[in-house]
Amino acid sequence: MTSPRRKEGAPRARYVHLGERLLAIGRIRCGVATVEEAARDLGVTREDILDWVAAHGSDRLVTLAELRRPGSPQML
Repeated sequence: MTSPRRKEGAPRARYVHLGERLLAIGRIRCGVATVEEAARDLGVTREDILDWVAAHGSDRLVTLAELRRPGSPQML
């Protein structure tokens, strides 16, 4: 599989770790930040943020407390 070529002179996209992406999505959903603010804070474009929301919109961070809590066999 080949990756898309970037145009000459186009800025290289900044890699943002998945955890940072999920935190940014959470901040937007809670109303703490706008898409534009999150993009500026992370040094990416507005379109990058919207792509993350589309790709990771149903993902969420899991806390250690959730993992330690006794639960159903499916959760364990």
